[in-house]
Amino acid sequence: MKMETPNADKLVARTDEWNAIYSFIEWLQEKKIWLAHTITYREYYGDHEWGYKDEPMDTMVPIPQNIESLLYEYFNVNPSELERERRATLDSIREGNVSFTRVK
Repeated sequence: MKMETPNADKLVARTDEWNAIYSFIEWLQEKKIWLAHTITYREYYGDHEWGYKDEPMDTMVPIPQNIESLLYEYFNVNPSELERERRATLDSIREGNVSFTRVK
């Protein structure tokens, strides 16, 4: 029986690309170069009764995501679904109910 693993399949098909991007971002971090984004006044100061607008500031802050989260988003992979697929695959292997097809 072939299991449906759409999230895992996306990653397997683009493993080389994932590895290259991951390595590049790690290299940037070693050089103290961080990915950053602009934030709004509301994000910076928070919600107050006098109300800050959602207008962008001239301030850049490091993005709050780790490398894996960014890559999952880039590759359109749901990490929770991916983990479910992995667990289901392992369960099927233990039960002897899965066949493997080598991906090239």
